Amino acid sequence: MRVRHRAKIISIAQRLGASVEAVWIDTPLDVAIERNAARTPDKVVPTPAIVAVAQQFEEPTAAEGFNHVAVFDGGRWL
Repeated sequence: MRVRHRAKIISIAQRLGASVEAVWIDTPLDVAIERNAARTPDKVVPTPAIVAVAQQFEEPTAAEGFNHVAVFDGGRWL
């Protein structure tokens, strides 16, 4: 998801007085494609769709208005 898409959600949450937290599961593209290939045929996502989403993704940051950004990277929280 891109920053501009999250901005609308963050703004609504802030207006309502909610804490805004991001949880980012940082998975390398090659790992995501490998895991997708291991799915049952009815659950497989087309690889071009995975690549397209990965290319559009923008890392969440506190500067966007998140109270906290939690990153899970390779089996550990950063």
